[in-house]
Amino acid sequence: MKTALIRRFSLTHGWIKTILSSTFFIWILLTLLGAMNDSNFYPWGLTSAVLKLGVILLIILLLIKRLHIASWFYQHKRILLTLFICLGVYWQIQMVLSLSASIGWDVGTIVDSLSNSKLANAYLSRNPNNTFLFFFQHTILNVLHLKPTWITVNFISLVCLDLSLVLNAVTARLFNKHALLVILVFQLILMIFFIQIIVPYSDVMVLPFVSLFLLGFVLSFHTKHIYLGTLLFTFGTLGAYLMKPSAVIPAIIIFSYTVIKFIGTFNVRQLTKQTIKTPLIIICLFLTIFVGGDLVFNHFEYHNTTVTITKGQGQPANHFIAMGITGQGMWSAEQFTATNNMATKQQRANYSNRIILSQLKQYGVFGFGQFLLNKNYNNTSDGTFGWFRGDGPYITKPAVNKLQQIYYSTGRHYHDYQFSYQTLWSFSLLLLLLGTFHISEFTQLLRLSILGGLAFLLIFEGGRSRYLIQFLPLILILNALTFHSTVNLIRTSLQLLQSHIPAFAHLLKPQAD
Repeated sequence: MKTALIRRFSLTHGWIKTILSSTFFIWILLTLLGAMNDSNFYPWGLTSAVLKLGVILLIILLLIKRLHIASWFYQHKRILLTLFICLGVYWQIQMVLSLSASIGWDVGTIVDSLSNSKLANAYLSRNPNNTFLFFFQHTILNVLHLKPTWITVNFISLVCLDLSLVLNAVTARLFNKHALLVILVFQLILMIFFIQIIVPYSDVMVLPFVSLFLLGFVLSFHTKHIYLGTLLFTFGTLGAYLMKPSAVIPAIIIFSYTVIKFIGTFNVRQLTKQTIKTPLIIICLFLTIFVGGDLVFNHFEYHNTTVTITKGQGQPANHFIAMGITGQGMWSAEQFTATNNMATKQQRANYSNRIILSQLKQYGVFGFGQFLLNKNYNNTSDGTFGWFRGDGPYITKPAVNKLQQIYYSTGRHYHDYQFSYQTLWSFSLLLLLLGTFHISEFTQLLRLSILGGLAFLLIFEGGRSRYLIQFLPLILILNALTFHSTVNLIRTSLQLLQSHIPAFAHLLKPQAD
């Protein structure tokens, strides 16, 4: 009876598995089709550099296959990966030094606030959700005795990204040792293309906290280090919640599933001190640290000597829902200005409620469904994660050096960069799609978490793919864990094709490991 109940509510069996896998497959398929239709894929504006790069990569692959040196690469993978990772870090450092420049919108205001207390007082009173981000940067700069310049703050962003990548690799290795090489290669490519390290905002700086609670979960339930894993999961969840509340969605899903699973396996007849001890300690640790940490920071927020934050000036939660269902679901200057001119938070909440009801009435059922499809496209299609798209102003100065020619919108090779990044994003989505057939409890949890994040972005402010950055650890780990299954799926499909179309036979020759 108990086993049947557990299987009934399992992510890997029965109707829940079917619904989850089917929903994920359809949603990612729609996202992939949107990415392939994005303007980053338009050929107009491409230079010969893209063709040359493609030819060079093809020649390298052919040489590796013809000379049978793949085994040599595999035997020396540690040395080669260490070398390439060092080169990747060097490339990132050059990106920060060569590309750092003043950027507008919230990120620019926060950087300016680090050296302007009056600006910090006004901005954080209106935007208390960025208070933890401000103190995160402010504390690190003070501890290291660094001045708040764009370069120093961008180096903090770089470290946050790379720390997240390290934690991702550890998580993948703990769950499946064969996934380590795959995730290292994926993340090495990301290091080269990820320009958002020079946008020192919560999207990037929340990443190590997201990676930390994922690592904590794996340590708690897939190793013997239960209490260490609980501590890491709790601190990661707390940091993610304070830095960017939407980033905590995967932690909520993981925690909720764990509680439901525990209840499903709970047996009063077999209850002993030992069986109840561990769950109670885990729950007490989580609640004490998370609730206590949140209360402490909330008190510190309004009782510190660095900034003076005025209560009641921030936006209510429904303000972001109102913006999220208006137009393209992006930030609305009209709504922002209107609410800022209102005296109380209740007035702003009432105004946003009127906007929400008006928009829903205007859409109707089918119209709202069409709006959600369009918004999902806007949320996910851009493979550059919102670089020079959706927010502004970004960097407007002309491209001078070689890196600026690649990454700046005024650079000669900027569209080459867009096209290449979009190709990688589409490939990543294809891996997510084909990897759906690999079923395990953890991969299903990752899929459910990704769906939760995508659903959140449909409801709240979004409209550009920058908001996907906070969920990158889930995507990277999931693709790494399912990669070998995806390769096997492709090989099996090619074998089926071979039985009907002999021309595919050459694709199936055994390759050296």
